[in-house]
Parts: sequence; C-alpha cells; structure tokens
Amino acid sequence: GGGLARFFDGKWERFGPDSSIPDRHILSLLETRSATGHPVLWIGCRSGGILRVENGKTTRYTEADGLPDTWTYSLAEIEGPNGTKEIWAGTRKGPARFEDDRWRILEGAEEYTWGTVMAIHQGQAPGGGRAVWFATRGQGVFLLQGTRWTHYGEKEGLPDTRVMVIETLLDGDRVPWLWVGSLHNLVRRRLDIKDAKWEP
Repeated sequence: GGGLARFFDGKWERFGPDSSIPDRHILSLLETRSATGHPVLWIGCRSGGILRVENGKTTRYTEADGLPDTWTYSLAEIEGPNGTKEIWAGTRKGPARFEDDRWRILEGAEEYTWGTVMAIHQGQAPGGGRAVWFATRGQGVFLLQGTRWTHYGEKEGLPDTRVMVIETLLDGDRVPWLWVGSLHNLVRRRLDIKDAKWEP
C-alpha cells in the first residue's frame, strides 16, 4: 500500500514511514468535529487499528483499547436518540463504538458470527424509524434498531452474503429503498413495508 496522502495547496502530500501516520495500508477514513469544533480525522488501518488525528496529535487505538480486531474496514458517525454523536467502527470481528476514550463492542453483537464489516450506514428501518445497517463480507446484512438486532442472510432471501456496500435512498416517488451491493449481485428492498422481499 502507498499509505495516506492529502491534497493541499495545489499538490499531493504523502505521509511516509517517518511521519505521524506511518501506516501504508489505509482501509477507511472519517472526518468529524470535536466538542470544541476542531476537525478530527479517523483512519482505519489494515492490522494497525485506528488512528485519531486532532490538532496535530496522533493517537492509535488497538485491541488493548477495546477494538475487537485491528483491521478496520469501515468508520461512521452515528447519531443517537438524544442527538449525541458517536464514532462506530467495523472490523473483521464485528462492530464497536467509541466511548470514554475506549472502543466497546456493541451490546448484543457478541451473540452473532460476524464477517468483516465493510460498511456502516444509518438510515430508515423496515416499516419506519431510524436504524443502523451493517454490510458484512460473508455474513450478509445486520440491522440494529434500538437494542434489537436482525440478521439477513440466505435464509432471509439475500442472494449473496458477501456484501460490500449498503445505502438507503429515495426513488422518484419518494419511496425509501435499501440498496445492497455484493460481490455478484445488486439487490434492493423497500423500507416502507416491514416484510418486503429482496428485489434484483
């Protein structure tokens, strides 16, 4: 891998082995704002955990800080019911959230077998309400609505459980759909109907 680079002042700047971000294999990026309004860059690495860059300071988080695994394929900012925002991460061994300077496995997630969490997306749940969707490579799709988990695999009609991307979108008639892209298929499912089927 070529590591991290940024486009600044009309040219590309590469962060090499001797920089504050020495990792060569970058899997995910997320920019958020701190409580004081400063930009924070979260960097998911291959085998290197997660880096947090704020005000020129870089902090690394690994399994010693609560991550279920140090291969971090996805990062997302999730808004809670009271409006507070949390950073969630997807690894090879499931998702985790950042709280009190530590990573914590999501409640109830340990009851499932997880593939690599390739994407985390907050959107509408089937039948209405807010939820968080997880795309996994090998175990299909997971849905977290409040504290209730739902798994969608082959038994639930998903044609390919090697899911790489996931998104909720409105069509021209304002109908909400969940779109799921896997290694061999692109399918969708209506979200205004609770028990809708997967469609090609």
